[in-house]
Amino acid sequence: DLLDDLKSELTGKFEKLIVALMKPSRLYDAYELKHALKGAGTNEKVLTEIIASRTPEELRAIKKVYEEEYGSSLEDDVVGDTSGYYQRMLVVLLQVLARDYLWLD
Repeated sequence: DLLDDLKSELTGKFEKLIVALMKPSRLYDAYELKHALKGAGTNEKVLTEIIASRTPEELRAIKKVYEEEYGSSLEDDVVGDTSGYYQRMLVVLLQVLARDYLWLD
């Protein structure tokens, strides 16, 4: 398919950019979150940027895709890989943003 063709022809940061633009945002965000939590060290910048900037609907979709793709919940992985006040902040954002809101003007 087109994505495979692009991956075979491109390299480096340009390849990463094009692949990101070709995927639905929820899939790409789930991928980035998984890789931010994977291995030694945590990429806190990626976690904060994605979790703190998405709407409740977007975050629900990301959490669903994350669980489908990786077989674990995003919240559990965040708890397992972060600590302290930073962990608490991310968990609160994941829980609060996952709820339905009644926005008042």
